[in-house]
Amino acid sequence: MKTLYVLLSFLIFNPVYAIELSPDNLVNVDSVYPKSNGTVVKMVNKFGVRYGLPSEQQILPISTMEMFWQIDLPRVPKTLLMPLAELGVSKLIVDDKHGVIWSAGLAYKVPILNTNNRLSFEGATKINLLSRHDFGRKRYGGPLHFSYRFGVAFALVQNINLSYSWQHMSNADLYDYNPTLETHTVALVLSF
Repeated sequence: MKTLYVLLSFLIFNPVYAIELSPDNLVNVDSVYPKSNGTVVKMVNKFGVRYGLPSEQQILPISTMEMFWQIDLPRVPKTLLMPLAELGVSKLIVDDKHGVIWSAGLAYKVPILNTNNRLSFEGATKINLLSRHDFGRKRYGGPLHFSYRFGVAFALVQNINLSYSWQHMSNADLYDYNPTLETHTVALVLSF
């Protein structure tokens, strides 16, 4: 995991790679914020659905289904980092019981060089509020949780992406009981 952090840090904050790429390659020209040359581009909205299954064996069957909305934020100068704001609502299914997870946070994309922006690393850090945290034999300690995810996205066509990510969710020891939920997720995202 430490190697992944080092690699991502190198790709995100290495100015040599960032300078080699033109800003037009890193920003969707459909996107509304001022660029360094004074022109204005429109923000890109994204809507997606994400499905997740636990990465480890659980005592009960668990799955998540999420709908989320993202909006592009201004690109970080001299880096490959493209930040996004993300809001989501998920359905947490534990055995035959259901709960809702509301989430908000920051996501990011880092294009992989020499792929014409078709392939990118992605990730997010979010705050989550669970409508239900006690599912009988499976308890999550309390309603407030934090999550992060890392993955890869692939542009199927111009406005549709498919992505895979690994996601971790826990309550950061805010409560006496702190189980984690780590999931493999697949998402389909539409840009408009």
